[in-house]
Amino acid sequence: LFLNLVEENNVFTTKIKVELKDCQNKIILISELGTSREKDYLKAYTSSTKTALNSLIGKLDIKNEFSSNELITATAKKEEVKEKAISNIENSQKLIKLETSYGFNLVTEKQNVIYELYNTSDKNVFIAKKENSNGVFMLKDNQWLFEYYQDEKLVSEKVEVKF
Repeated sequence: LFLNLVEENNVFTTKIKVELKDCQNKIILISELGTSREKDYLKAYTSSTKTALNSLIGKLDIKNEFSSNELITATAKKEEVKEKAISNIENSQKLIKLETSYGFNLVTEKQNVIYELYNTSDKNVFIAKKENSNGVFMLKDNQWLFEYYQDEKLVSEKVEVKF
């Protein structure tokens, strides 16, 4: 099975639905439309995706029959998987480069700014801002990376973009 996120955004609302497809690209199941009016892009995308996924789980009629210890473990794993999924969702989008007076903005096809990149003396290194994270956007081993610190831990995200 393949899971596709389909955006139906407009200026004021982030809208996402989830499609489950088989290996022959046949749609098996479609979620309800998850929506969010949150102005913060990451929060809106996360919230609407979560709503859509929950409606999909509801359609599958999955029952939770965990002991309390299993439930705590399952919840922790679920959060870890969700964080990785959100990261992969963000990075799977095709980002478009728009020049600015200070460098570039990387935006989605819907013109949502994901990264603000500020020029440095090295053409392959930028000072970067994404939501509330400040860091470095750089080319390393032919791969663009956004590196920043979160809770005193270095985070490195691969980003698909062509310059």
